[in-house]
Amino acid sequence: MPPPGKRRSVGADTTKLQLQRTQAKRRKINGNTNRKEQNRHVFAGFAERIKTINATVTNNHEYLDTLSDESLHTSYLLQECRRWRLENRTADFDAALRELLPLVRTMPHILHHLDKICSIFVKHLRKEKSLALEPLLGMLPVLARDTRGELMPYFVDTIFGTLVWLLETRLEDPDAMEWIFQCMGYLFK
Repeated sequence: MPPPGKRRSVGADTTKLQLQRTQAKRRKINGNTNRKEQNRHVFAGFAERIKTINATVTNNHEYLDTLSDESLHTSYLLQECRRWRLENRTADFDAALRELLPLVRTMPHILHHLDKICSIFVKHLRKEKSLALEPLLGMLPVLARDTRGELMPYFVDTIFGTLVWLLETRLEDPDAMEWIFQCMGYLFK
């Protein structure tokens, strides 16, 4: 019984009960909808980000088939350059592309200019605070895919040393470390 002077409204109680039922149904469907769980971004410290680095490389052997006439007139590296040109419009990457594009038009161009191409990669990877690190590290495995065994002398002499140098200098950047490890994983595959 309500206290004297206060009237009890039957409609208000049923509305409150219906609201509680609706909220319970939503929690069942959507799970727990606490405000903390709805936040899209959760800050992760350096140690947590290092723990979550994903450097897995899947085995993809489709590149082992023989070269066709069509593959002599284009290259995977040229396609990758075009893809990254759309995604990364930084001055660092544009400078690297200006040097690379004339040399990677076809497979014969790549094989003929492989020494120059590798030196361009090394020069731009060693650039301090370069914003072209991710695309260049993504393009190195594609260069290896195009050139196959031809890249090995350059890999041992210059590319691997540059990747190790990058690891030593980019210890505070988990994203860069992830890109470097993924690149190494693809190159060692």
